[in-house]
Amino acid sequence: MKKDPLRYLWLIIAAVLLLFSQGKWIIPMAAWLAPVFLIRFLRSQPAFWGLVIGAVVHGVVFFLWYDGVIPTSFVPGGRVGQVGFVAVLGLAANLPYIVDRWLCGRLTGFASTFVFPLAQVTLEYLNATLNPMGGWGSFAVSQTDNLPLLQVAAVTGMYGISFLVAWLAGVSNWAWELEMEWRRVGRGVLVSASVITLVLLGGGLRLALFSPLLMAGRMEGSVGRQAPRGPAFFPPQSGTVRVASLSGFDYRYEGEPFAGDDAKHIDDLFAATVREARAGAAIVVWAEASAMIEQQAEPALVRRAAQVAKEESIYLLISPYAEPAGEKAINKSILLTPDGEVAWEYWKNNANLLEGTVRGDGKVALADTPLGRLASSICWDLDFPAYVRQAGQAGADIMLVPAADWRQIDPLHTQMARMRAVENGMSLVRHTRAGLSAAYDYLGRPVAVMDDFLTTDDRTMVAQVPRHGVVTPYAVLGDVFAWMAVASFLGFTAAGLLQKSRRY
Repeated sequence: MKKDPLRYLWLIIAAVLLLFSQGKWIIPMAAWLAPVFLIRFLRSQPAFWGLVIGAVVHGVVFFLWYDGVIPTSFVPGGRVGQVGFVAVLGLAANLPYIVDRWLCGRLTGFASTFVFPLAQVTLEYLNATLNPMGGWGSFAVSQTDNLPLLQVAAVTGMYGISFLVAWLAGVSNWAWELEMEWRRVGRGVLVSASVITLVLLGGGLRLALFSPLLMAGRMEGSVGRQAPRGPAFFPPQSGTVRVASLSGFDYRYEGEPFAGDDAKHIDDLFAATVREARAGAAIVVWAEASAMIEQQAEPALVRRAAQVAKEESIYLLISPYAEPAGEKAINKSILLTPDGEVAWEYWKNNANLLEGTVRGDGKVALADTPLGRLASSICWDLDFPAYVRQAGQAGADIMLVPAADWRQIDPLHTQMARMRAVENGMSLVRHTRAGLSAAYDYLGRPVAVMDDFLTTDDRTMVAQVPRHGVVTPYAVLGDVFAWMAVASFLGFTAAGLLQKSRRY
C-alpha cells in the first residue's frame, strides 16, 4: 500500500462536502464530489482503520443532517433511540465504500469503476424497499433541481441518477490511481464523460421540445379525457386544469388536545374552498390532517364536503384526522365529486409504524374524471418509489398529495416528491401544512410554490397543471435498472472472491 501524504486533506475535503450533500443543507455539486475524495482517502488507508474512520465520518454527518429532521417522537427510546437510528443509517451509508475498498483491490481495469456505483444503487434499492422511512439518503435526492438530469428518472427511476453521481467517483479514482496518464485512462474518461453528457443533453432536449405548455399552446384548455395519454417524451395535446390547495389559517399539530376553535378552522377551510371554486378552481385539495375531528364527527364532515362539492361543481379532497382514545390515529383523504359522491376514501399507507396511524390497504387512490385520471396518496407515501409507481402503471394524470411537515424538512421533503412526478409521467400537487407546497408538471418543473413559513395570512396555492400525463418506461418496467444493478453487483462480488488482492 502506497502512502498518500495528502490523505488527511482528502478526508477533510470529503467530510465538508458530505455535510452539504444531503439533509438540511444541499449543494448539488457537493454530492458529486464528496465520494471522490472519501474513496481516495479510504483506498490510501489500512483497511480496518480506514473503514472505522469512514463510519465515524458518516455517523457524525448523518447526525448533523437529520437532527430535528427525524423527530424523537418517531423513534422508540426518545433521544437515545434517535441517535442510535441515525448511527445505523450512517453505518449503512458507509457500506458501498467498504465494498469499494475491498473489491477494487481485486478487480482490474475500467470495470473496477462500476464497483462503487453498483454497490450504491444496491444499497439505495434495499433502503427504499426495507427502510420504514423510504428512500431518504439517496444520492438522487441532492439533484432534484437539476432538471435535465432529473429526466433520466423517467427511465431508470431515481437509481439512474444515483448511479451516475457514484460512477463519477469510481472513474475519478481509477484515473487518479493511474496518475491521470491519458494514454491509459483517456478512453475510459471519454466513455464516462460521453454517457453523462448524453444524459444531460437528452434531458435538456426533452425539456426544450416536449413540454406540456408547448404541446398545449395555451394555459387553459378544453381537451376532454378521451384524448389518450402520450408515450414517453411525446405528450398529447392537452390543456390545463386549475387546482387550488389549502393549508388552512390557524392550525394545530397532531397529538395536541382537541380544541373548540378547530370547528372554526374547518369553517374557514370550507369558506376558502368556496372562494377558490368561484375563482375558477376545478379541484380543491386540503393539506394533510387539516380537519382534526372526533371520529364520530367524520360522517357530518363528509356530508358537508359533499354538499359544497355539488353546489360548486368541483372535486374536493378533504383530509380528516382523528385520534380515538386508546387506539391508533386515523389519517385519511376523501375525494368528493361534483355529484356529491365519494370517489375514494384513502388511508395513509406508509410510515405508519413511526407515526402510529392505522395503515391503509396498500393501494394508491385512483378515480377517472373528465379532468383526467386522478390519483392520491398522503405525504410520506411519496418517499416509497415502488409504491407510488402504482399511479404510473394505472396511467394517472394528476396526483393530489395532502401533506404535513415541519421546519427541519422544509423544503427537502417536497423536493423529494418531485422525483415521483418525473418517474411516473404525471403532474403532482403536494400541499404541505407547515412546509413547502408545490405543484410540478410531469417534467418536474415547478408550476406553483407556497411555503407556510413564509406566508402569514392566506395559505392557499393555485396552480394550472396539465390535464394529461405521459407513459414513462419506469412506470411500465419498474425497477428493472435497479434489479440489473443488484445482479451486476453480485456478479462483481463473485468475481472479486475468485481473485487475489493486488493491493491494499
